[in-house]
Amino acid sequence: MSISSLSSRYRGLPLMLASACVLLSAACDDGVTRPGDEVAALAIVNFPEAARLGMPLTTLPIVELRDKHGRAIPTTGITVTASISSGSLSGTTTVVTDVRGRARFTDLAVAGEPGPTELRFSCCGLPSAVHALSLSLGEISVERIGSEVITGIAGTTLTPGPGVRVKDERAQPLTGAPVRFEFDDSIGHPPEMAVTDAQGVAALPSLTFGDLPVGTSLRAIHVASGKAVSYDLEPTVHGSAYTTDVRFTAVAAGGTATLPRILVTDGGPVAGAVVRYRVTAGDGVLSRAEVQTGADGLTEPVTLATTARGTTQFEAIAVGYSRYAVSGAVAAVVPPVRFEYAGPCGRGCPETFHFNWTVPNDPSAGSDVYFRIRVLDAEGTVPFYGPTLTAPPQAGSFYGEYAEGSLFDPWRYEIPSEGPLQTTSDGIATFFWDIPAAAGSYSFTLGGPMVDTPWTYTGTVQ
Repeated sequence: MSISSLSSRYRGLPLMLASACVLLSAACDDGVTRPGDEVAALAIVNFPEAARLGMPLTTLPIVELRDKHGRAIPTTGITVTASISSGSLSGTTTVVTDVRGRARFTDLAVAGEPGPTELRFSCCGLPSAVHALSLSLGEISVERIGSEVITGIAGTTLTPGPGVRVKDERAQPLTGAPVRFEFDDSIGHPPEMAVTDAQGVAALPSLTFGDLPVGTSLRAIHVASGKAVSYDLEPTVHGSAYTTDVRFTAVAAGGTATLPRILVTDGGPVAGAVVRYRVTAGDGVLSRAEVQTGADGLTEPVTLATTARGTTQFEAIAVGYSRYAVSGAVAAVVPPVRFEYAGPCGRGCPETFHFNWTVPNDPSAGSDVYFRIRVLDAEGTVPFYGPTLTAPPQAGSFYGEYAEGSLFDPWRYEIPSEGPLQTTSDGIATFFWDIPAAAGSYSFTLGGPMVDTPWTYTGTVQ
């Protein structure tokens, strides 16, 4: 019922309006209020007991309109203002009531000194609703600036680099604070230092992603408190890079080996791509550490000079294109190279260079003969990673077998079509011969450059 209709119905009777604030025009659905009920008080129905200086209140204050009987008055649009008895209050301090007659304060924060204070809420000339609040200092905080995940092309540089914002116990910017940026070991990047500015911000001047698209992490640590946040670094690549050249070879000690050329593609050959070669173990010397691809997408030849007997391992990375490093090795040996039988090994493995084999029941089945050999040069056993050795079987197939400690890929490879003979670090090569299941005499021969006497292995199938 409206005020005008009440006036017309009770014409001539004084209609008194409450001077405190608001006269409600209708009863709420649950019948709690009645026409003529007025706002008589404010009540705090949700409140914080304590707060950290400078930080948003963790419990959101809610203030409710009530009548003289303490009943809620559900009316909207009434302005309620928040204040504090000491210090200062930030955030949205003036809020209007919702359909339930409640004012909700969602982002209040207090600045000042530690100790007791009072939150006050006022409206319509009514007495303020007051609640005690205990203030305390917070903790130093470190916040990320930007996304937690940082992406970019492998090998490229991001300017500026990641940064953090440091705040003190009052949630104010902390100036002049040292911050240490630590990278995951996989990126091979040393720690870097920065100091916060007037806004409490410390950042790296730049960030260069690793040459390979290997996910890593970066931690920003406030030195004094040890508080830290992390970033995930996720480099990507444009296309791909690979080689079809032999990645393992052997030369006489003091000699020079040509390393595999890298082909870079991205829907076609890529000219001008940067490819970096580096020695990962051994004392060989590269002719060039960095080359570019030509119009055909291939790198110019790079050589590695050996200085002494031993093995030099290397890798090549096409920056922004390599998903994995192309790795290989050069064995420097003292000729001549020779072989020794290193069995016995698996089923059918003979004790000499000649064996007899009984034809199995299934004539179509082959016979796998496993055995090992030891490779030696003039000074003894030598790791012979990928020497250029001939291994043409007279019949059947001849395979190298993966063994723990070898540098080649962990699966069988056919010799010589898929790769040359390779040994483990102790000079032992494990392989098998898939000979026909037909009566006859079969053999294969190991030989090649630096081998003084070719090594022949004969099998007679009965």
